[in-house]
Amino acid sequence: MGALKVPYGVEKYDKGLYSAKAGTLYVNPGIGTFAVPVRLLCRPEITIIEF
Repeated sequence: MGALKVPYGVEKYDKGLYSAKAGTLYVNPGIGTFAVPVRLLCRPEITIIEF
């Protein structure tokens, strides 16, 4: 379903792995909230990226 509301300027980059002009971009849903302190249908996530 995706995000119901995202911060201004985020556009389609709400969650996941993307190929952007500057390179690969990974966006996770994070552990906090934005504007309203409620998380609906979005489990908190901490991502570990190993190279």
